[in-house]
Formats: sequence, C-alpha cells, structure tokens
Amino acid sequence: MPIMIFMTRSYHSFQIFRRPVSVFLYKIKLLLPALTGLLMLTLSSCEEKPTIIGSNLLPSSDFMTFKSTDTMKVSAFTQFRKSVITNNLSFSYLGRAYDPYFGETKLDFVGQLRLTGPWTKTGPFTVDSVALFLTIQGAKGVIDTNYHQKLKMFEIDDQLSSTQAYYSDTNPTLKTEIGSFELPIIYKDTLQTLRTVLPASFGMYLMRDTTKLTQDEDANDFRKFFKGIYFTLEDAADPLLLGLAFSTSSSGDVYYPFIQVYYHTNSSGISYTSTFSVNTNSVRYNRYTHNFDAADVAHKIKHINDGKTDSLIYLQAFSGVYPLIKLPGLEYIKKNVPGISVNKARLTFSIFLDSINFKASNL
Repeated sequence: MPIMIFMTRSYHSFQIFRRPVSVFLYKIKLLLPALTGLLMLTLSSCEEKPTIIGSNLLPSSDFMTFKSTDTMKVSAFTQFRKSVITNNLSFSYLGRAYDPYFGETKLDFVGQLRLTGPWTKTGPFTVDSVALFLTIQGAKGVIDTNYHQKLKMFEIDDQLSSTQAYYSDTNPTLKTEIGSFELPIIYKDTLQTLRTVLPASFGMYLMRDTTKLTQDEDANDFRKFFKGIYFTLEDAADPLLLGLAFSTSSSGDVYYPFIQVYYHTNSSGISYTSTFSVNTNSVRYNRYTHNFDAADVAHKIKHINDGKTDSLIYLQAFSGVYPLIKLPGLEYIKKNVPGISVNKARLTFSIFLDSINFKASNL
C-alpha cells in the first residue's frame, strides 16, 4: 500500500516523533526571521515625513508659512492733545500741580446741581445757614497748615446736556460769582470731608422760586433754573492738588460735593434741610490746563507734537503728553502679505528714574 507523508507517525530523530508537529516546529525557525524582515520592509515602504503626511490630499491654500522675528526697531515721539472728552468721570480735581519735566497743570470742574426730592412745603420760610461738603479722596503737593486754601464758585450760564460731549479745554460761561470761601486745613493722603460755610443769601437764591424746585424735565426743571456751578481753587504760593470722588459706598456714605440748606418755616418755626448735590447723575466735566513752558529749563520736554524723536518719551496724567510709537514695516506687511497671524507681541521699554523727581517709590 502506498504510504502518504501525513500518515507517518515517527521519524529517525527521537526529538521529532510526530510528523505534523515536527514539521511545524522545524520550519518556524526559518519563518520567524523571514516574517520579521518582510514586516520591516512593508513599514519602511509606507513611511513618509510626519510633517507632510496627507498633504497631497489638501489644497495649498490650507497651509501657512510660519516666520518669527526677535526684535524690531521703533520710532517714538511725544504727543499732546489739548482737547479730550471729560464727561462724568469718576473723579474730579481741584488745584494745581508742578513738575520740573511737565511744567504746571491746573485742574477744576463744572457740575450740575440736582435735588434729592421735590419741594413739599407751603408758606414763607427763612434760610438759617448754608454749608458745602467736599469729600477729599487725596491731596498731593505742599500742605501748609498755616494757610487755608480758598475755593471759588461761580454760577454758570450754560445749559448742560447729558447727550453732549464736554472737553478738557471747555471754558464755561460765567453768570455770577457765588464767592470765594476758605477751606479747612487739608491733610495729605487722607480721606476727609471738608465742611465750608456759605452765605445764607446763597441758600435763599437757590430757593427763591419754589416752583422751580423739581426735576420733571419741563419748563420748571431746577436744572434749567440754576444751570450749574464752576468750582476752582484760587492760586496759592505752593501748588496743591485735591482729588474728589463721585460715588456712594455700600454703607450709604456719599462721596460727592453737596450743598445743604438749613431753613425753617415762618409759621411753625420747624427746621428743615434741602440738599443740592453734584452727584453721579449730574452732568459734569473736568477741565485740564497744561503749561509745559513753566517746566525747569534743564528738564523740560524738548519736542512735543513736532514729529521729532527724542532720547526720552513721556506719559503724563490728566490727559497730558503721551508717547506715539511707530513700528516700521507693519503697514506694508498688513497691505501686501496676506494670511498673517500674530501669536504674541511684546513692547519692552526702560523707565527713566532720576532719583530726585522720579523714584521707584513714587513713580
């Protein structure tokens, strides 16, 4: 009978005693290196650079070219804008400040008086006294405890509007001078409320027509009857700058100028008060006046608004001078190079400290 190879159960070698098993074990030693080499060949033939995998499947417009730069040279100039909008800011200021670099800055403000409520009394009355309350948020400059600053007040003849823009160089039209009043001693860097006595005649002037003591947006509106007050400090030998806030604290404390009129009715003799305030709802604007020529000759700014670069550029409070920085080439890139995306931009500059006027402690 013919015998097929798969029918053979034994072999000369005692190690391979079952034919089907022995063939597999014997050939696997040869197959493993061959399979490993074949796998490596297959993988290497499919590999592409990671950065371009699938690139042939996308349109070229979907790709961006990334470039970077370390530094750019800039041109800097010192600018000044005389007129800026100052409507209803959170703070107003009185007085003046001097600096050897910036010269003299004078600050004052105009405010509209508002009523706390309509007039509800009847019959004639008499004003007993009037007081002005100013909450000073801070004072800078020379504090002379032997000198009382004087506040000047004028009634204005300009109808103030909440829809109109008012500028730092606006000159109010003055109707009458209310007077010049001595302020209490002012302390530096403290929150304090100043109480200044005004003449009783001014209280009678405010309340001379009780039909106008309303805010109904009609012909009898008090804001049309008495249009507002211009507050300014008289010039003193030493500059002093006062900051006033327009806000109400969470505890109900008010931080804004107001006038309290104390009066009594002639028939009953009962005492009352009426309050007229320049509060957060009042139309008001700040005035800033800068005199750069008053600066010290050795320190004054050499180039303002003349387009010339300088070794220093300046930044000043109260809408004073400010730096204009130009980065050459950006306009060309914006107009001529599409697809630009800026990931991060940083402007680095050094602050000038002369250790006399400008120090790290007071800058």
